[in-house]
Amino acid sequence: MRIFLIILLVLLFLLILILCSQVEAAVEYWDGKFRYAVRYFGIQVYPFRKKPEAAPDAAQEAKKAEKEAKKAEKQAKKKAKADAKKQAEQEAASQEKKKQLLAEKMQRTMQKIAETCDMAGDALFAAPAPLKKLFSAITLTLETDFCIGGEDAADTAILYGRVQLALQNALANLGRAIHVKRKKVRIACDFVADESRWNVRASVKVRIGTALAAALWLLWNYWWGGRKAQKSVVNERI
Repeated sequence: MRIFLIILLVLLFLLILILCSQVEAAVEYWDGKFRYAVRYFGIQVYPFRKKPEAAPDAAQEAKKAEKEAKKAEKQAKKKAKADAKKQAEQEAASQEKKKQLLAEKMQRTMQKIAETCDMAGDALFAAPAPLKKLFSAITLTLETDFCIGGEDAADTAILYGRVQLALQNALANLGRAIHVKRKKVRIACDFVADESRWNVRASVKVRIGTALAAALWLLWNYWWGGRKAQKSVVNERI
């Protein structure tokens, strides 16, 4: 009996620990590289980290590297001759086009984010109590390093103001329903830089117990609402 109680207490402790623990989903776009991860107790559970492969034989590796180097050299010479003329003509035009497209895309993206966060903030604020409790258990940690640049000073200043306004409004609206931690929100304006820099890191943490309780509440309301609808239909027929 005593062993059974000990096992029961251990299982109860583990259950409480799991329900009180948090799951973290992190996303970042930094220095042109996109990364994402899901962590539990600080351990990355997705994507799975691959085990390092065993080192191949040194002689075979040297021969393989020599063959690949010769092959790459031949391909590089052919490609250089074919691309030399095209690169000289298209480089200036494509560079300017990329800058304009990036500025326009970022401007539209920030506007959409601001509008979406505004609508989401209103919806979350008017949500039922169990959902509000779930949202209050969510913590958003944000870090940004935006540097607005460009050749035209007026366009750069306008884009800087729009990005600043959109980001601050988005964070304010989200802060109405969830916890928002601003780790380092930096938005700078550089009239000398030819290109803009867009670096962002974001992570969302939620407690498992709160998420499970909200999910059960939604299922219960869905089931109970279905039963009420069926009863009303039967009563109408009678």
